[in-house]
Amino acid sequence: MYVDTHCHLTDARFDADRAETISRASAAGVEHIIEIACDPGKWQTALELAKSTPAISCAMGIHPQDASLMSPETFSLIIFFLLTFLKYVRRASALWSIF
Repeated sequence: MYVDTHCHLTDARFDADRAETISRASAAGVEHIIEIACDPGKWQTALELAKSTPAISCAMGIHPQDASLMSPETFSLIIFFLLTFLKYVRRASALWSIF
């Protein structure tokens, strides 16, 4: 079983061919993809992608270079998304943050 452990499929560069990219990965033997959502602006999109695509789960957090984005409000936002998508919690494979 092949697992791609670090993808950024929610990046705008994949807007035109995201589904095709996922199909190509599957055809190449990749059975699971972990979408990395390291920007609060990408969290919801990553969770929606994981919700709609069984072979994708996501990791949400703040990239170390953007540690200044971490705040009580940002932490509340990530908790909100986790609670909102609670029934899809199996689709959220990791959560990390910088304090």
